[in-house]
Amino acid sequence: MAKRVNFHLLVTVVLWAGNFAAIKALHQQLSTEAVALLRTIPTAIFFVIVAKWQGESLRFTSPEHAWRSILQGFLSMGIYMILFLAGLHRTNENAGAIIMATSPLMTGLLSVVFKQDKFRWDVLIGAAIALGGIGVIFGHGSEKPGELLGNFLVFAGALVWALSVIVIRPLLRDHSPAKLTAQAMIGGCLVMIPFGWSATMQVEWASILPLTWAALLYTSILSGGVAFITYYQGISEIGAARATLYQYLIPPTAILIGHFLLGTPILTTQIVGLVIVLAGVMLGNRVQATSKLAT
Repeated sequence: MAKRVNFHLLVTVVLWAGNFAAIKALHQQLSTEAVALLRTIPTAIFFVIVAKWQGESLRFTSPEHAWRSILQGFLSMGIYMILFLAGLHRTNENAGAIIMATSPLMTGLLSVVFKQDKFRWDVLIGAAIALGGIGVIFGHGSEKPGELLGNFLVFAGALVWALSVIVIRPLLRDHSPAKLTAQAMIGGCLVMIPFGWSATMQVEWASILPLTWAALLYTSILSGGVAFITYYQGISEIGAARATLYQYLIPPTAILIGHFLLGTPILTTQIVGLVIVLAGVMLGNRVQATSKLAT
């Protein structure tokens, strides 16, 4: 009899949900540019070590393999991460987690656009419902111009992430996720090194608090690395379709973590928006699980 609850996927939910609070903590001492680069380097090293430990060759097997991996990293480890970090710096982690919950649904829509999947009305209707929930979140943010911009940046990041999944999806049939992520870091570094180098060189390392170091370790190794491994382990145990259901737990878990660790207030508009977004995502994702690489 199959287990009712999968331990690996619960670990994934907690680690990914905690990432929002960890990044907010990092922004207390570090700029978005410095966080971006300081998070990327340990994550890249982590995946190279994991891929080699698994006996994987990091050589590209074809020109398509090379350009898809590098482009995927350019988008997911580069552009997405910049938008996500900059957006979360301006808005709160509750809104960020809710908005990011739409990413699997965006992947479903883009998979139709790029002819990887057939058109389904439930995906389109689910997207419309989820966007209504995002509208509730944006409506609250309109009272604070900086927060509204942050919400838009996170939303744009979710769209870029979905596009990166579409780019790498054809390679997942023949290559392990750890190998592809390690190779994708090439594209990510092409963005992050010029983006974050100057700010990182200006960091006053002696003033960095232990909490900031802990948050950096968390977001780069635990959330950015270990959670990736537990996610795919969970998929291997219960299947991709059932594993996708666990992603619905990430936004409410992130909201609770932010509330108890950082004291972030839980707003009524956020709860309403969360319910609407999850309803749309659940409708659009009823029979489709989307592959999610590192976050």
